Amino acid sequence: MAVALLTPGLARAQGEQIFLDPVSGPAGTRVTVYGTGWEEHSSRGIPVPINMGLQSLGQAAPVNGVFRVEVTIPEGTPVGGTEISAIIGSGGAASAPFTVTPEGTSPVPADTTPQLPATPGEPAVLSPLRPAQCTEGIQLVYVPGFNDNTRGDWVNPKVREALRRSGVEVASEEAVIEYPSRTGDVREIPTFEWATENGARALTDHLERQAEGTCFILVGYSTGVISIEKALWALRPELSSRILAIELFADPVNIVPVWRKQVPSQYFTDGRVRYWANVDDPLAAPLRLAQVSEECVEGVRQVRSRLGLLLQVFSAECLTPTHLPQSYGRVWGDQAAQHVACIVTGRCESVLAAAEESPVVSGDTLWGLAARLYGEGSLWLRIYDANRLVIEEAAREHGFPSSDNGHWIFPGISLAIPSAG
Repeated sequence: MAVALLTPGLARAQGEQIFLDPVSGPAGTRVTVYGTGWEEHSSRGIPVPINMGLQSLGQAAPVNGVFRVEVTIPEGTPVGGTEISAIIGSGGAASAPFTVTPEGTSPVPADTTPQLPATPGEPAVLSPLRPAQCTEGIQLVYVPGFNDNTRGDWVNPKVREALRRSGVEVASEEAVIEYPSRTGDVREIPTFEWATENGARALTDHLERQAEGTCFILVGYSTGVISIEKALWALRPELSSRILAIELFADPVNIVPVWRKQVPSQYFTDGRVRYWANVDDPLAAPLRLAQVSEECVEGVRQVRSRLGLLLQVFSAECLTPTHLPQSYGRVWGDQAAQHVACIVTGRCESVLAAAEESPVVSGDTLWGLAARLYGEGSLWLRIYDANRLVIEEAAREHGFPSSDNGHWIFPGISLAIPSAG
C-alpha cells in the first residue's frame, strides 16, 4: 500500500501514524517511536511490531490508540536512508524515514515531538539520568509492605555501600513512604484495594514535593511493590525520567484480587527495574509454594469461600520466614545493590546481559530451564525477569490473563538466557 510522508520523521497509513526521535544517527542509536491512531489495536489488545526492513526491532502496546516505545538501530546497519515501520494488524504499515550516519556522528533530534494524550498505559519516553545530571542529589525511597516496620534497613545500607564504592553518594536521609491502612490483619489484605491506592498517592506526592534535579532509587517490599507499580503508571514524564533504579521484593502475586499491574515496559527496556522473589515464599512465588500447615490450608479455603472466588489467599499463619524482609535482604540484597550500581553508573555489564537464547518447547518450565542451564532450578526468576514482557504477551495470546508470574510459558517463543554470573 502507498505510504504518504507527512513531515520529516512522520508517516501514516489508514489513520495510524508514527513519529521518530531522533531522525538520524549511527548504528546503535536509541530511537523513540511514537504512535497515534492505533485505536483498533488497543481495543483488541493487538501488539504493534516495529521493524526495519525484515528485521524486528521490538513491539509496542497501544493504549487508547497511542504508544511510545524505544528501539535500537542494529549494529552493522549500512550507512544511508532506511525506514522504520509499525506493522498494521490487517496488513500494511505506517513507516517513517531514518538516516543511518557514520560511526562517531551524533544523532539528530526531530524538530518536534508529538504531544500524545495522557493514557493509563505507557508513560512518556523515559531518558534515564546519570548522577552528573542529578543536580540535587540522589534519594533512596522505601515503600514498605503491610505491617513492615523495617524502614528498609535490610537492603538500603547495601545499596548505599555499592553506590559509594562506585563513586556515587546518596542523600544521607532516606525517605520512607507512610500511607493509611498499611497495617492491620493480614487476612484483610484482599479487601484493602484502597491501601495500595493510598500508597501510590503517597509515593507520588513525595516525589512531586522534591526539588527538580533530585533523582530517586525506589525500593518496594510486598504490598509496597503494588503501590510503586500503580504510581509508575501515573507519574509525569519528567518525574519518571528521574527514577534511576527500581528494586521490587516479594511481589505479592498471590493476594489477588488486589489490583496490580506490572511496571510499564519502558522501565524494562532500559533495565531499571528488577523483581526479586524467594522461590519458597508463599505470597511471591507461585511456582513452588511453601509447605503450609493443615490449619492454614483450612484458613485459605475459608477465605476463598467468603470471597466466592478461587483465589490463593494466605492468612497470617501461612506466612513463612521466607516472606520476611530480612530473608530478602540475606538472599537478594547484595545482588539488588549490584544492579543499582550498574544501572546508575553504567560502568559495569548489565546483570541481565543475555549469553544465549533458548526456544521454548512443549513441556518446558522456567524451573526446568534454570535447572538445565544453570544447574539450579531456583534461579528461574533470573530467566523470567529477563523475558517478562515476552512471557506475559504469549500468555495473553493463549487466552490467559497473565503467565501467573512465569508459571505458564508457551512453545513458539524464544527466551533470552542471562549469564550465570
